Amino acid sequence: MLTGCRILVAETDYVAATEMATSLQEAGATILGPVPTEDMAIDILLPGDVDLVIFNALLRERRVALLPACLARQEVVSMMVNDLELRSDDPLCQGRKQLLHPLHYPHFKQVVAELLAR
Repeated sequence: MLTGCRILVAETDYVAATEMATSLQEAGATILGPVPTEDMAIDILLPGDVDLVIFNALLRERRVALLPACLARQEVVSMMVNDLELRSDDPLCQGRKQLLHPLHYPHFKQVVAELLAR
């Protein structure tokens, strides 16, 4: 389903990051990361060749600030998997799917596949 897709996972929680990465790898994706910080995510994103970025709005208890601008500049599709729901009028939610932990993995993989099919 996701064969050949390169997906960057940015998540501070090691268990959550590992579960997401494993779920996506089982569907055939190549995982970049997972990484726990915004800086590390940007370092992987900037050289290019990333199909999708999945990130938590809070990395190491800091709200992401530069990553959304980098995603827009690189024209990379992204989605958030957060611990707490952000309001729909939050700038991070504009044009971006938001799922919440704990994930239902069949639905998670379906959402990822739909985003990549665009």
